[in-house]
Amino acid sequence: MTLRIVRSTSGPRRREAASRLSMVCGRHLQCVYVAEQNRLAAEYLLQTLANDRRVRAFPLGDVVVREPESTSPIFVVDRAGIDLPLWQCLQILNARYSAGKVIVLDQERSQMELVQLLSLGIRGFVSYPCVEQELIKAVHWVSQGKMWFPADALEAYVQNSIRALNGAPVGQQITKRESEVFELVKRRLSNKEIATILRISVRTAKFHVGNILHKLNVTDREQLRSSLAQGVNSPVPPVLRPVP
Repeated sequence: MTLRIVRSTSGPRRREAASRLSMVCGRHLQCVYVAEQNRLAAEYLLQTLANDRRVRAFPLGDVVVREPESTSPIFVVDRAGIDLPLWQCLQILNARYSAGKVIVLDQERSQMELVQLLSLGIRGFVSYPCVEQELIKAVHWVSQGKMWFPADALEAYVQNSIRALNGAPVGQQITKRESEVFELVKRRLSNKEIATILRISVRTAKFHVGNILHKLNVTDREQLRSSLAQGVNSPVPPVLRPVP
């Protein structure tokens, strides 16, 4: 069995599902695709998400639809519920939905393992024991452009990014808020956009950006983007690159 992302055929029932999904997303409800190949586990996740009226969840393998440009779908991927390496699953999802955001469900992981997930571009992590309490919260958090990860993992990820960029000492302290701002800066968001997403003032966003640039030893955003684009000083150390 392989991960079923998109099917080429589209019968009446599938066209009806596609139409219903387009109508749902058009009403500004958050669309979530569940990547889970175990039927009972998939039903559990779909029912959990159905408890929030602002969310509409669909089995990934049963819906064939081209997402409107204005939407940013969220994928909930059960790591034990797919038979592909996680990095390969992400490649497939990114190829089909470039604006998609991924939340991974898995057993409890160490800080380093969570940092590796962050390096893959995953936006959220929920451990199995916390699914019922945290999954819906994680969906809404990620839909706002934020990261749903333990604070220590976010801090460790940014610390690794800083050390990879300029050999900064381990003692450089990064706050949880700076970790969130750093992720948004890398996505080329303005101070105003960052302020809106994090619900802080533009002045506060500018303050955090200034601190981050100082700790990265760069003078402005252009220099930061140049460093990230060159690949010589990659923000992700080799140990954190995707592994099968």
